[in-house]
Amino acid sequence: MTKIINLTLVMVFFLTFNLNTAFAAPPSLAAQSGLVMDAQNGQVLYQKNGDLKLDPASTTKILTGIIALEETDLDDSVTVSRNAVGVDGTAIGLQKGEKLPMRSLMYALLLSSANDAAVAIAEHIGGSVDNFAKLMNEKAKQLGAQNSHFVNPHGLTVPGHKTTARDLAVIARYAMKNEKFREIVATINKEIKRGVPAETDPQTWAYNHNRLLGKYDNAIGIKTGYTTAAQLCIVGGARRGDRELIAVVLKSPTSNSRYADAMALLDYGFNQFESKTLVEEGKIITRLNVPDGTKKVLVEAQDSFIYDFPVSDQSDVTQKIKPVSDFSAPVKKGDVVGKLQLFQANKLLGQVNLIALEDVGRKLTHHWWFWPSVAAVTLLVLRFWARARRRRRRFMFSTRRRR
Repeated sequence: MTKIINLTLVMVFFLTFNLNTAFAAPPSLAAQSGLVMDAQNGQVLYQKNGDLKLDPASTTKILTGIIALEETDLDDSVTVSRNAVGVDGTAIGLQKGEKLPMRSLMYALLLSSANDAAVAIAEHIGGSVDNFAKLMNEKAKQLGAQNSHFVNPHGLTVPGHKTTARDLAVIARYAMKNEKFREIVATINKEIKRGVPAETDPQTWAYNHNRLLGKYDNAIGIKTGYTTAAQLCIVGGARRGDRELIAVVLKSPTSNSRYADAMALLDYGFNQFESKTLVEEGKIITRLNVPDGTKKVLVEAQDSFIYDFPVSDQSDVTQKIKPVSDFSAPVKKGDVVGKLQLFQANKLLGQVNLIALEDVGRKLTHHWWFWPSVAAVTLLVLRFWARARRRRRRFMFSTRRRR
């Protein structure tokens, strides 16, 4: 009897453990807004007020940093203007007229969160903070961050400077594709070169404010932030195996809750979802019928399609091919001829373009000029036939008369 009871308890524990693992509830966040995104495919795995516009504080510097890396060389010499000196908030004490390499400013920006470095970078690239803000907004829209508006390069609170957790994840996902950006935001500390005399004792070390790097296994960055209006913020990244996730936490009441929320979001994404490659780039899909074409066209997937499924979800995925509108011959190799749509039940998971692997000509009978040409030729033949018939009749008539 005791053995039966023990076995029952073990089974109950096993089932309870597996049910909790398979159906774990999303994290309960202390922050006003939070989100976790798969960096590989951009899929949002969980969000709380992900599209709520909030003050981003220094998470703004993610966008500033990636623009700087794309628009300048790290060895560029930057001259500090009066505007960059004495900026409110965190700074490294830049001096008017000081010249230092962009590399130093980038580490100061992304590790020490230096606001004076942000202004120096903005003026070096855009000529002014206002012009650089225009570049920021153009870049944000280009990346798909549609609910953001940036007024400055550092994130100090000003009217109209707002973004969302979703937009920050989109921007960070893009920035992390840049290897130098990844290297900088994963650095714990870095000695930087300064352009002021040593006797002034300038700050020459940049220390990363992101404690997620020491608190969470396989953390890879990215950027923290704080102002009174924004409260505590973080955009954090981590990698496990082939999976990489980005967690965003905005307006968290305490530093501890900021990191607890970020880690809970990352844990939820890693533990409760698994990535599956549903379509591989370059995979031949089918031979697609081409209206008016001389043959079917062989098509392949232009890109891979990866989707994150809850670990408990075993539903089948179905495929549907949707040709482009007004699809017909002729087709040239490399043309986008349709989309491969992927469904789970009736839910569209996504789609990839289908590319033609060969040329397909138009059927002779389906050219616009074919039937008019046939008609014209037929009329000519009939005309010559009628003329020949009349000549034959005249010839026969004249022959009978001579007889």
